[in-house]
Amino acid sequence: MRLDRDRGIFCAAEEIADLAVENFIEMRDKTASRKFRVKKKLDHAFRVQVGGNETEAKDRLVHAKRFGARKIVVVSKIESLKRLKEICRYEPDLKNWLEIWSVAKIYRMYLAGQQFFELFRPFEKQQWSPEIREMT
Repeated sequence: MRLDRDRGIFCAAEEIADLAVENFIEMRDKTASRKFRVKKKLDHAFRVQVGGNETEAKDRLVHAKRFGARKIVVVSKIESLKRLKEICRYEPDLKNWLEIWSVAKIYRMYLAGQQFFELFRPFEKQQWSPEIREMT
């Protein structure tokens, strides 16, 4: 921070603005790189496996992990979860990174999200009220 001798106060706002500009330039340069964009595209790899060949699904996820995916998720029917786990158990690229989710779990998450947004809608509206409103 700089001291403003005329006013005798610290000029924090100018320092914060300078830091913001420096940060913007650094992030602009970093995100412009092709390597950065490719890496960000594969932050999460999802595979929905409902029927079909589980081994092929595993192989696709191995490729995604080797390409840089940080999180790997398979969504499958409950009946297939045990088989998928057995197939992936000894795969070194997957065994510590893979999550296997059931279709039922994803559906419950979807319903919970839908309920959250329905409950949140009243808070989105900004309106004057003569009294404090309660939401219970």
